[in-house]
Amino acid sequence: MKSPATEKKSRRRVLKQLLAVSVFTRLAQARSFAGEANAFYQRLQPAPAGGGFAMKDYWVWCGSVIRGEDGRYHMFASRWPKSLPFVPHWVTSSEVVRAALPT
Repeated sequence: MKSPATEKKSRRRVLKQLLAVSVFTRLAQARSFAGEANAFYQRLQPAPAGGGFAMKDYWVWCGSVIRGEDGRYHMFASRWPKSLPFVPHWVTSSEVVRAALPT
């Protein structure tokens, strides 16, 4: 039977090994993510001036785009009239809109 001091040292050694493996794994993941982020950044191109979705006389907020089963792209967003102040009308007067494009 091991003494309590020996068992304590054994547990510490196991914990140190687990910590080392965890740190190594995290570092490897961070390096992998940094490479992916860099590759993504290199593919970015300048946005066209005046690009984006807009609606005359409306604030448009929080657009999200999905590709539908029909192969078209659908954007859902919230909007509210510019005639209303931002606060609190972004909460009280928002409505959902959808825009769809073939590509």
